[in-house]
Amino acid sequence: MSKTHFNTIKISFSLLFTIAVVIGCSQNQVVENKQQEQQTITQPTQETNSETNESESTASNLVANLFDLGMTTLDKASRAKDPADLVDIAADGVDSAARSALKTADKILPANLEDEIKFGKILNEKIIADSNVREIDKNDTQLYSIWKKLHPKRTDIKYRLFVIDKNIINAFAHAGGYVYIYTGLIEKCKNNDDAIAFVLAHEISHIDLKHVCSRLGRLKAIENIPGNELINTVADMLSPSYNQEMEFEADNAGWQLGLNAGYKPKKMIKLFDLLPERKKAPTKNKSDNTIIDIVNQTERIMYRLEHHFDTHPPTSERKKRLSEQ
Repeated sequence: MSKTHFNTIKISFSLLFTIAVVIGCSQNQVVENKQQEQQTITQPTQETNSETNESESTASNLVANLFDLGMTTLDKASRAKDPADLVDIAADGVDSAARSALKTADKILPANLEDEIKFGKILNEKIIADSNVREIDKNDTQLYSIWKKLHPKRTDIKYRLFVIDKNIINAFAHAGGYVYIYTGLIEKCKNNDDAIAFVLAHEISHIDLKHVCSRLGRLKAIENIPGNELINTVADMLSPSYNQEMEFEADNAGWQLGLNAGYKPKKMIKLFDLLPERKKAPTKNKSDNTIIDIVNQTERIMYRLEHHFDTHPPTSERKKRLSEQ
């Protein structure tokens, strides 16, 4: 195994350790919560003991699963002949571990509506502090008109729309009912209200379907842990908020939301013609020129590093699925 292989594996296991810290914090938080409850209750109920034992068992199972996953990843990596393949092996292992850990954190410390609203407000304040952001009002004639026609499914939170002044073709949502759209995407869709409606409906659907709540257990677990910003940053790098299946779900729900608001299918689906398609992976070329081989190998590695954790499915696949409805 080359030094490059070893370093990649070493980094992967460092990231896996960070994941273990996240779930360990979850377990500690559960224990602290139970201790606080027992200070006011002389005789803990059988139900309380059962919940504690279940949480401890869940965390123990996760540690065992992470160890098995780490050993499997190490075995695959040791047999990899191609550095580009090694990137996928390491990334697959880290991604699986991260999703498993964050899912377990949510199970041990399930978030309620109060948590969603609380963390949503915190995230919104951070975004406003870091970017040129404004909430839409009646002066934003186009956006305000579109926004008011869309009717979210959830009634337990207030949905709010913000514009980020940056030339990026993107939009996103997070816990608490917050939706954001970049001016770059608005400009791209300036002659197609239906396309903008579908973008906003897609993001609303992530909130309706509670995809945005997938990380709240982790946030609860490490909220008061020293260095939690670093842990959060690494955890964000390891596991995106959504997976591709969630994106398809939000597409379907957003599509229906747009139709219910009176927007036209043929115009909504034109959104995908405005979005950049993911570039194709460089093919593996073997030549007699060592320099060409090195360049080709580097291009393939960089492509996999860039796209391995993509959360959105290929634009063409999203368009195809909606066209078939």
